[in-house]
Amino acid sequence: MPLFANNYANRLELEWLERDIRHGAMGIGARHYHWLYVCNQTTKTKKIAIENQTTAQVYEVGIEILKLFVDTPTLRPYFYSNQHSPIEEPERSRVFAVAEVIADHWENIVVFGTSLDEEARDAWRIYMKDVYNRSPVLREHLQLEGFRYAKNFFSGI
Repeated sequence: MPLFANNYANRLELEWLERDIRHGAMGIGARHYHWLYVCNQTTKTKKIAIENQTTAQVYEVGIEILKLFVDTPTLRPYFYSNQHSPIEEPERSRVFAVAEVIADHWENIVVFGTSLDEEARDAWRIYMKDVYNRSPVLREHLQLEGFRYAKNFFSGI
């Protein structure tokens, strides 16, 4: 028994080889075409799986960030209502910590955006631009700490 004969793909390969031997060279071309087709389909399936997994993870983190606003509603206006950053501590540190969490999340979306399906990627870019335009705090955070983010991050917002 050949090595790895219990593997389904190898068994198929052996069956195709036996059929090719019985049916001549024409079967070899068909077998190779079929093998390329199977490999292509497998690659497409993996790409879709990665896109689905990445999209789910992006939304999970987004939901966790939204929970911050549910748990502490006083934070929301700094990101959605053009409210400027607070001067007093500890509120200032809290608001800028949330800005950092949001910016880090967005950086992941922009940098690894090719792993998202196109529709989700476009929806996130629209959302990010909208929040960025309505949040002086995010803009201030990125102005002060922008050197820490990937260069292509800024093209995404």
